[in-house]
Amino acid sequence: MDTLLIVDDCKEFPLIVTGFLAVDDLKVIVKESAREGIDFVMSNGPVSVVISDYQMPLINGVEFLGWIKANCPHTYRVLYSSHSEDFINETEAVGTTVHHFSPNPENGRM
Repeated sequence: MDTLLIVDDCKEFPLIVTGFLAVDDLKVIVKESAREGIDFVMSNGPVSVVISDYQMPLINGVEFLGWIKANCPHTYRVLYSSHSEDFINETEAVGTTVHHFSPNPENGRM
């Protein structure tokens, strides 16, 4: 069974994604901070995919996914953000820390 880890300090987006991905062979785990995501991976081992928000307290999504890359290099990493100013970080993130950057669907551009 594949595991998807969603990390976001806002509860709405993970609920939307979880609803779309309700399939028998996918386990979806939701954590509300990068620290919780790191703790989960350290306790349970690598996951198949991590989807992370960019703007989170203490550790942002690029930093978090950088940790995932260093510790779980085979995990597919997706970063998203609903703030247009974060698109500046897309260039630095894609190809180095994350596999894909996407705007958050809350602002209608996904």
